[in-house]
Amino acid sequence: MNFSFQNKTREKIDVILKQARYQFMGKDARTKQLIFIRTINQKPYPRFHLFTNSNNNVQIQATLHMDQVKPTFEGTTAHNADYDGALVEAEATRIQKFLHDEKFTESPEKDF
Repeated sequence: MNFSFQNKTREKIDVILKQARYQFMGKDARTKQLIFIRTINQKPYPRFHLFTNSNNNVQIQATLHMDQVKPTFEGTTAHNADYDGALVEAEATRIQKFLHDEKFTESPEKDF
């Protein structure tokens, strides 16, 4: 699922998404997108997988899907994932609401 959101705090996106319970996994060397994951329970799968892209760190373009299981073939990234549906849509909405939360956006100087 593709969506976008605004970074009104101008804080680094990895700091912001950490507050939304996402773990920064690195930067894709090919696409230059930042990669984040959020597990749903204490197990590694299923998990949300978020890719972000921004030219100015203000308007963030995001792609979100849910990895159901670990890739089954070594050396490949192919896996069973949901790219849309109620859970993915609800998570995208959760991220957007989190970033528009008045408590979060009113104080960009606060420690995270």
